[in-house]
Amino acid sequence: MGLENYKAIIVMVGCQFLYAGVALTGREALLQDFSSRVFVVYRQFTAFLLIAPFAFFSRRGTNACGMTWKGFFLISLLSFIGVTFSQNLYYEGLYLSSSSAASALGNAVPAITFTIAYFLGKQMVDWLLISSCKHHLLVPLGYLAAVQSAVLTFIIEPDLNTWKLTSSLQFFCCFYAGVASALTFLGQAWCIGMRGPLFSAMFNPLCTVIVTIFAFIFMHEELYIGSLTGGLAVIIGLYVVLWGKAKDYEEIKEEDTTTKKHQNNVYGQNEAITSVDLEQPLLSDN
Repeated sequence: MGLENYKAIIVMVGCQFLYAGVALTGREALLQDFSSRVFVVYRQFTAFLLIAPFAFFSRRGTNACGMTWKGFFLISLLSFIGVTFSQNLYYEGLYLSSSSAASALGNAVPAITFTIAYFLGKQMVDWLLISSCKHHLLVPLGYLAAVQSAVLTFIIEPDLNTWKLTSSLQFFCCFYAGVASALTFLGQAWCIGMRGPLFSAMFNPLCTVIVTIFAFIFMHEELYIGSLTGGLAVIIGLYVVLWGKAKDYEEIKEEDTTTKKHQNNVYGQNEAITSVDLEQPLLSDN
């Protein structure tokens, strides 16, 4: 295993520790009667401020074209479904349940995506929406999500006192969640570009293990046999899906290799025929 493979593994393990920290600290902040919707706004806004410089300096001096209205609409839709809607539901569920339960249920995403893709007739599915995004696309995705979450918060909770940070713990949790979101966005996007979405999804259960252990030790969350059994079933289901998709990738790769070899053979034969025809005289000596 080369150095590049080790780098990807280290980055993904670090991302899972950051995700675990977000689940643990986020629940602590929510338990202090802090609004989950406001938490999402502060989280996304902080992540936007951290990602923006990377996008700016990485695109500086390039002649790339600006964003079209179609691209803006697609990114807006992606930010609403993939961040605003999902994160508001996640943190509300985190407050109502527990950090370990919220982390365990996140492992069901690949299986649900695979099921939906099957019924829609999609063969190739990019499990992680972020995998198709570069740094310059993450910026509008994180800015738009913050605005959408803020509008949603004003509609549901119009009281301005909801936005107040009443303790240093709440401030730290919001800031940490934003930093962790920015780092995991960049790190996970890099890993997916290097190794693909399958490699990234394989590390999801690690976050559940980390959260469960730390929540039991430091937050004194109770563990039940039903919860452990359910979490184990979700993790096993995830790896079954990953195994199936790995087989699909191998078959598709073999088909592509066979197709390329066939095309190369045909191209080589055509070149040979062409070269022979060109070397033959138009009229014979006879």
